[in-house]
Amino acid sequence: MAAEQSRIRLSSAEKISALKATGTLLLVTVTSLEEAHATETAGMDAIVAQGIEAGGHRGIFGPTNHDDALGTFALACLLVRKCNIPVIAAGGIMDGAGMAAAFALGAVAAQMGTAFILCPKTDADEAYRKALVDQPRFIHA
Repeated sequence: MAAEQSRIRLSSAEKISALKATGTLLLVTVTSLEEAHATETAGMDAIVAQGIEAGGHRGIFGPTNHDDALGTFALACLLVRKCNIPVIAAGGIMDGAGMAAAFALGAVAAQMGTAFILCPKTDADEAYRKALVDQPRFIHA
């Protein structure tokens, strides 16, 4: 099954219909309840609840929109309670304990990014890798 995840805005109704016709799973990254409701209304299959801990590129729908800067777990919990489509937690989840917390709040999955930057097949350069390893809170194997 193909999947498409959109950040920053929703795709057009025509693109959404065309992708749905192919069986593509449609996900949209949201940072607020208002964005999540727009995502549901547009017919997306799941919401990616991106908390303030996300790695420096949060997908707020509009650059002038207000940002409550909710943490991942607060946002995921809110969206699980207020939305009718699955919620995926994203932002600051680095290990199994973080994943378990997301699941305990009702998220159906956890999206992890920074946790995998040190993997051998990433394109991260050595300076960036070293900067991550030198962070006392960065957990790595």
